[in-house]
Amino acid sequence: MLLFSRALKPSSKPRYHSSVAFEPALAALVTLLGIGLTTFGAFTHTPTAMAPGAALAFLGGGWLGNSLARRRPMERS
Repeated sequence: MLLFSRALKPSSKPRYHSSVAFEPALAALVTLLGIGLTTFGAFTHTPTAMAPGAALAFLGGGWLGNSLARRRPMERS
């Protein structure tokens, strides 16, 4: 019973480490993938690569801005 007692208590702290920046890193990766796909489509004159790349760059950039704006500022020591 002692093993499961911690799992039943509600916690106000998030279950992940506060300094992990997974969401902004993933958003930046989506943005860079979109930029790369758009650039590839522009240089090879392939509109089927350009349109999804532009959408990924646009949505990834918005997601990156949102995820960075939600983060708490670093504490000064």
